[in-house]
Amino acid sequence: MKIYTALLAVALLTGCATPTTKTVRFESDPPGARVFVAYGADEKSAKAKDFLGVTPFDWQAELNAKGGFKVPAIAVYSWFVQPVVVFTAQPTTESTNIFARRQVFHGSTILLPKDKVPSGIFFDLTKPQP
Repeated sequence: MKIYTALLAVALLTGCATPTTKTVRFESDPPGARVFVAYGADEKSAKAKDFLGVTPFDWQAELNAKGGFKVPAIAVYSWFVQPVVVFTAQPTTESTNIFARRQVFHGSTILLPKDKVPSGIFFDLTKPQP
């Protein structure tokens, strides 16, 4: 009987664990864009950018306890301000009709839900940012 209880406890503990990372595939049209990530309490404050890679590539995103992007050391100033993760793709060529693009993902607050971490992020550099 004790062994069954121990096995049940192990199964429950390992089955309920949430992953701490997720692989996100970055791609662009045309390929070869340099991708950067910035974190902030809001979109205006997300300025410091870290280089992630050149498209196409895979990146291991760190997840928070709720399964969203982990936003390091960002204070949330109210229940309504969602911290953000901003991905920016910059073309490496000086070609005409190629534009930098960005995508913003919002974290959760007590009252607002988070954006889900996607399996892939695609940047269409042939169209200007709306």
